[in-house]
Amino acid sequence: MATGFGFCPNCGTAITVPGQRFCASCGATVPAPAALPAPPPPAAVPAPPPPAFVAAVPPGWAMPPAIAQVAPARTTVSPSMLLVGGVIIAAIVAGAVFAMNNGSKGSPGSSGSLSSSGSPVSSGSPVSSRGSSSPTIVDSASPSGSNGGSDGGNPGSIVFSPATIGCPSQPYTTTVRLPSSVKGTDQITYQIDETAIVTQAVTAFGLTQQDDGTWSLTDTNADGSPNCSMGPGSHTARLLDSSGHVLAQGSFTFVMSPSPSPSPSPSPLVENSVTIEPSSFSCSGSAVDVTLTIRLSASFPGSAQITTESDGTAGSTGSVESAFKQQSDGTWLGSTTSSSTTLCGEYNPGNHRIGILDANDQLIAEGNFTVNP
Repeated sequence: MATGFGFCPNCGTAITVPGQRFCASCGATVPAPAALPAPPPPAAVPAPPPPAFVAAVPPGWAMPPAIAQVAPARTTVSPSMLLVGGVIIAAIVAGAVFAMNNGSKGSPGSSGSLSSSGSPVSSGSPVSSRGSSSPTIVDSASPSGSNGGSDGGNPGSIVFSPATIGCPSQPYTTTVRLPSSVKGTDQITYQIDETAIVTQAVTAFGLTQQDDGTWSLTDTNADGSPNCSMGPGSHTARLLDSSGHVLAQGSFTFVMSPSPSPSPSPSPLVENSVTIEPSSFSCSGSAVDVTLTIRLSASFPGSAQITTESDGTAGSTGSVESAFKQQSDGTWLGSTTSSSTTLCGEYNPGNHRIGILDANDQLIAEGNFTVNP
């Protein structure tokens, strides 16, 4: 029926709303209609009032009436819609063919990268080369999973027995095996953790070649490990070839034995003494230095009072700590030096005595010297 608002130029659907700029059926843009005369009002039935919600919708957002009002005569599919549908179907068919082709390439036995069991193998993962021509890739930093096993792709082994070694002197035995590919003149390095211990020829380690070509060594360290300074805990030992590849690997654990507490040594029994050096000197000869040394035992408290005497005549009195210095062993030591010329002015030629008296005037030490004319 005529609406007075025109038809969609693409699919022919009638435009039922004034100002509508798109087709409700195909979505095509509808150009502004040319000025048309207003349609005559219905002859018999007056126009129903608009719903209450229509007044709140702006004209630019007005929606078309229900699809049931579209004229049934305009249901023909346009050529443009056929073209779009054909492109979509062609894309679906092409995708299915591509998926079928890829599926046939990934099947077991084809050229896809699969292991012999059918599971994929990552091109970046290390693969052992035993029985194949590809090179072995060994992770030299990975610790041995068991004591001295050749796991991790290592061709040899190091076994410590016992695996827990007490430091500093527990005996233990080391068993080493290297593959037949090693030569006796090859330089190999013994390494603990990341520390290189020694590098020398295979035979210099004491390894001997067996009938099957492999190399073997069993060595007992009766005096314990010389590497206890590496500290307690788990350690990994390795034998590396000249290129740094791991030939053999094993692990062990150091346990530090408690060091026996040293028993306190008794203080040396030091007798009180008076020493004069030299013990004899001449007043007519060249002047010499004469040293007087007094040592008291550690039994004396610092506050103890002592008195010096010379040939039986009492001299000065004072505390031990004021005249002597205490030594690390607890004894007390005092020393003084005088010229022989000075002593010759104080002492006549002959034998003389220097003594030390305690607080009870008991002689506790004495020394003698001789003054010659």
